Amino acid sequence: MNPFITYLLESSLCLFCFYSIYFLLLKNETWFQMNRAYLLLTIVCSLLLPLFTFWIEIPILTEENNNKLIIENGLQIINNNEATGFNLYTFLKYNSSHIFIGIYSLGIFISLSVFIKSIFQIIDIYEKGRIKKDGDITHVITDNNIGIFSFFNYIFLDENKYNNYSNEEKERILNHEKAHIYEKHSLDLMLLEILKIIFWFNPIIYIYKISLQQLHEYIADDIVIKKEGKIFEYAQFLVSQTKEETRVYNFCNNLFHEPIKSRLMMMKKTKSRNKNTLKLLFTIPVLAGLMFFLCIEYAFVSPEKSMSEKENSITENLDTFPRPSAMPLQPEKGKCYAKCMMPEETLFVDMEYPVFTGGDETGVDIKTVDILAPGTTKWVKKQKEEPCYSENPDDCMVWILVESGSVKETIKVVQNIDETDKYELKTFKVGELKAAEISEWQEVLCANKITKDFIFRLQMKLISNGYELKTNREMDKETKSAIQDFQEKNKLPKGNLNIQTLRALGLDKDC
Repeated sequence: MNPFITYLLESSLCLFCFYSIYFLLLKNETWFQMNRAYLLLTIVCSLLLPLFTFWIEIPILTEENNNKLIIENGLQIINNNEATGFNLYTFLKYNSSHIFIGIYSLGIFISLSVFIKSIFQIIDIYEKGRIKKDGDITHVITDNNIGIFSFFNYIFLDENKYNNYSNEEKERILNHEKAHIYEKHSLDLMLLEILKIIFWFNPIIYIYKISLQQLHEYIADDIVIKKEGKIFEYAQFLVSQTKEETRVYNFCNNLFHEPIKSRLMMMKKTKSRNKNTLKLLFTIPVLAGLMFFLCIEYAFVSPEKSMSEKENSITENLDTFPRPSAMPLQPEKGKCYAKCMMPEETLFVDMEYPVFTGGDETGVDIKTVDILAPGTTKWVKKQKEEPCYSENPDDCMVWILVESGSVKETIKVVQNIDETDKYELKTFKVGELKAAEISEWQEVLCANKITKDFIFRLQMKLISNGYELKTNREMDKETKSAIQDFQEKNKLPKGNLNIQTLRALGLDKDC
């Protein structure tokens, strides 16, 4: 699955789990500020948690089993060659991600358009309104039928409606909107609006926003009541405005925000006991479960040789050769990994020798040294593989680039360079380090992609490379042997259907 799609789904799962705790345990408590902090922190946690991955190695009993095991998203998949598939699956495999991304992009475009339209509406009201300063707060007075609301440090006032209130009611309205401003509630709503663009398909984001807006009103109501000390008058004022029709923008705070009933219930509710904060402890097992499900990846490995044997096999005459990492350095979700045997490799290093320049060897201590030098490449003519019926023999030939193997070269090295000047320092590429076969983590084809259709294409590619196989769509013994032989001949990592082997066969589109 596309990594971005996986991220969206995993983040959505986190949001659902965290909100469930809020809905079941915290929603009816009167710790308004703490509930607000909980909702905001769990949003951040839901965005970050799917980005972390922790790898755990688990040994398996035999090397035979190791060849049958690969890892995909923390799940153990056994015996790849038994995977089956069907045509619809093959179609979806190649197209489902593109279809999803297309639909998702359309939703992003629509959500972003709505957001930008609302921003421009606010700007339009500001530009057409009259500005009045009240300390660090700006009043925007307009005769449009927009109601009364706040947005960051701005309070927008519908002059016709605002003038119908008494002075006491005007002060109450301004105190309520100032409470929203001083508590930075617009930042919360802007964050939720941006997340609504990204997660437009997820209803939990919309529910998160509704809950945060309710908490904003609870907090502002509590601040105004503490300042005025008139809970009955304040509640009566809210009830008298329930039939007031006002236009509320998506990311603005409004005194008469619905539902009024729940706000009245919170006003008269007894303050929650401190011991009820222990309910937050239920977040810990949920967080641990999400980390286990989303962040833990397992790698099944066969028991390694003893440390002494391992070091002897790798470091014998090989002090500078880099050791293989125990795990993929940057494993990616949605990809599969397994240990493969790496082919033998001759390592060439630059070495400088004092080479005898020739002439009289009297007084010169010379030692003959055989070195292994890299091979050369040259263009040669070769008969075309396909039938050729031309009368001109040259028409049936083709030029190909041929690389010769490493060659032995003998040089005369001067030993007593302090006593003679009959030498010249020359640099040679010397292949004197031979890497033994070692196992390394390689990306392999995931089990769910090894369908009968894929095996058929694999067998056809092997047949085109000279292997005699039956196209029976089964990962039988002959097919496995052909794969191993192909890997050995082409010096590819051996074991499993690794990505390098698929590329060499021209099957990299199946990766």
